[in-house]
Amino acid sequence: MTKTELVAALRQEHPAWRIWTSNEGRFYATRHGLHPDASGQGLTVDSLTAIGLHDVISAAIHDGDPRVLADLAEAEAAAYSAALL
Repeated sequence: MTKTELVAALRQEHPAWRIWTSNEGRFYATRHGLHPDASGQGLTVDSLTAIGLHDVISAAIHDGDPRVLADLAEAEAAAYSAALL
């Protein structure tokens, strides 16, 4: 799939999020009003891969625990490093 197709699929799966890619190829997503007690605040997440972004969005929606997000980031960094070898 192309990045455009991946972004379209992510947008369809997560319609409340604004999803895009950077010039460097990272995937980003922003959502405002994720938590009712954080009125007017938003959350932006990013990932090297489309599946990584899906996982980070899911973690943010389901629990928003920063430790979960950090674990996902570590796993993604390890996978990226392994791919470079």
